[in-house]
Amino acid sequence: MAVLMTLTAANAQIRSALAQSKRICIVKPDALGDFLLALPALCAMRGCYPDSHITLLTNPSVYPLATCFDVADVLLPVPLFAKQGVSAQDVQMAAQSVLTLCGGGFDTTVLLRWDIDYYAAAALVFAMNSPQRITYGAQCSAQKLARTPAFDSFFTHVIDDQKVEHEALKNAALLGMDPPAPYWQSAAATLRSGPAVQAHLATEFTVGGPYIAVGISASMARKKLSLARWKAILEALAKRFPVPLVVFGGPEDNGFAEQLCAASGALNYCGRLGFAATFMALRNAEGIVAVDSFAKHAAALAGVPVVELSCQSALGDPAAEYGGVRFGAWGVASWLIKPPFPADDCPVHGCLHSDSHCINGIDPLAVVSACVELFGPGGNQGAVPFQAISE
Repeated sequence: MAVLMTLTAANAQIRSALAQSKRICIVKPDALGDFLLALPALCAMRGCYPDSHITLLTNPSVYPLATCFDVADVLLPVPLFAKQGVSAQDVQMAAQSVLTLCGGGFDTTVLLRWDIDYYAAAALVFAMNSPQRITYGAQCSAQKLARTPAFDSFFTHVIDDQKVEHEALKNAALLGMDPPAPYWQSAAATLRSGPAVQAHLATEFTVGGPYIAVGISASMARKKLSLARWKAILEALAKRFPVPLVVFGGPEDNGFAEQLCAASGALNYCGRLGFAATFMALRNAEGIVAVDSFAKHAAALAGVPVVELSCQSALGDPAAEYGGVRFGAWGVASWLIKPPFPADDCPVHGCLHSDSHCINGIDPLAVVSACVELFGPGGNQGAVPFQAISE
């Protein structure tokens, strides 16, 4: 039976467990932005336990991003986290693969997640059979408890922390770390930026001076703005700011970005830069206007002010999934812009549609006003650069 701990009691126990563990496994099965919100805690942990051998398990889609940072001795992508309809055999095979590739088991395994486990990660942790298995318990939220009532049985120690707060704080607490510093650079995040990355950036990114970044990509369609709404926002920004507007996104966003840039005069860099080069490019941005995305969190990591565009209406609960409390930009000046009301039949706490919907109610002039406030004249004077290390 799992030992149930309050967060206050758990902090000292977690520190003690990790300090005595020669081999530690951190399981982080989430998406790109979620990994960046864990990065301050992972970097702090690497600094606190330099003699421990740390393995980090990620979603395959996150693996290329995770390799940009020096936070683990071994980094493994786990295909299980990208599957649907996972069976017990899938879990056992994944666990055996991890143990084989890592040369044996771990003293302590931590599932670094507060919310519902959509990835069968708890079962994987159990199958790897570490003497100490730690995570946030099912009782942390009513939704989690209802969906996975047996969740706690997979672990030896679970934390009961029902307080809704930022994910960066949740991640730090679960690893026994102090709250992350105001700026992510202070958490000792180090970007791997070797000669190949620098050469790629010099060749591909030709914006020579300050600019405003624009992040158009999102994992869910409801978080994305329509072409017409983005066009209106970029036109309003261009009238107010005498600097280039630079659009960031993945290769899958390139077609949309080409239409947007043709209509607005912005510069399209979707799919042209890798993760490391994107971080380096964002250092020179005056600020970023973005939906909830990798680009938003990457800009915050580089110390750049963020104007975020949300699909939740202003009438919604700030602690809801899209309300800003849990997944907002961490450690930088930021402004969350929401539509004043939900569209059509959507609830106030967040859009339920499978396409771009409530978010299109955002007023472009409200976006411009927030940009002037955060990084207009007299605003941001540029980001503090990463500490770069060679590959």
